Amino acid sequence: MAKTISVRIDESLLEAVDAAVGSEERGRSEVIQVSKSEVAMPLIKPISDLRNKANEVSELARKSDEPIFITKNGEGDMVVMSMAHYSKLQLKLDLFSKLAVAQAQRASGDKGRTLSQVMKDLQKKIREAA
Repeated sequence: MAKTISVRIDESLLEAVDAAVGSEERGRSEVIQVSKSEVAMPLIKPISDLRNKANEVSELARKSDEPIFITKNGEGDMVVMSMAHYSKLQLKLDLFSKLAVAQAQRASGDKGRTLSQVMKDLQKKIREAA
């Protein structure tokens, strides 16, 4: 049996959804179903846990492979994550920056090179290296 959760949605979020899918396609009273696997609850810990239980927080960061949000006086203060998770984020950022460059080149009219041109260049470089 599916559980129903009521969530109050900020008007700015509704406007963002309208901009993305169009208000005609998404009625204001439409129900959106989300499975539990699609919603990851953030890991939130007080700063005292970081101070008093640093080893546990470190282990949690490594095992969960998710960032841990550290709060100070009830407000977000910092994020702790494993080196593996940080490396994954850096790789994603690198990929996104390369995609942004490619999109900008495409938007400016750059057609790029055909596959046959790329293959010829690679074969030429291989012959030169041998």
